[in-house]
Amino acid sequence: MCIRDRPGDTVEVRDGRVYVNGFPDQEPYPTEPLNYSAPLTVVEPRTVYVLGDNRSNSEDSHRWGLLNQDLIIGTAWVVIYPFPKAGVVAHMEPKVSMPTALGP
Repeated sequence: MCIRDRPGDTVEVRDGRVYVNGFPDQEPYPTEPLNYSAPLTVVEPRTVYVLGDNRSNSEDSHRWGLLNQDLIIGTAWVVIYPFPKAGVVAHMEPKVSMPTALGP
């Protein structure tokens, strides 16, 4: 998943690729060319631009725009795929509380 949360960054999808600040995004895993375009979007303060891993079939910022950071209630802490990299994310310790587990 690609998340951009630095105010002033630009994100655009064109020619089957994601561009951040005018340069092709360097993702750590191979992706298929995208079957859509998304206009240049400037990341505003207190928002994030989110793209799912299954890019051509994801409901994410390319469809509904920037996400307000106040709406984020959880943190990803486990990698499931690709299988060789499966496990707990190295820079985080899982923290689960009942309100987070049950939702808002």
